[in-house]
Amino acid sequence: MNKAIMKEPTNERELVETRDFIKDTPNKVEKLKEELNEVYKHYCMLDDFSFKCDDADIETFWWQKQWPLEIGAQLTDGTFMI
Repeated sequence: MNKAIMKEPTNERELVETRDFIKDTPNKVEKLKEELNEVYKHYCMLDDFSFKCDDADIETFWWQKQWPLEIGAQLTDGTFMI
């Protein structure tokens, strides 16, 4: 997403594509956030049963939770660029 957002358009068609991508990205991010919330519910359920998850899985989950904020910042930067 970062490449598509931060790529400087070289013609009108690319500008329109970039604007459309930036416009649609919040919807995509919202859907992914909903999926992450479902994953979180599963982690909570596993924790309730004292199931030991791999550390790498837990790290990956929390790493993914930060991406909506980073994508939001990139969208803001990309919007000001174009």
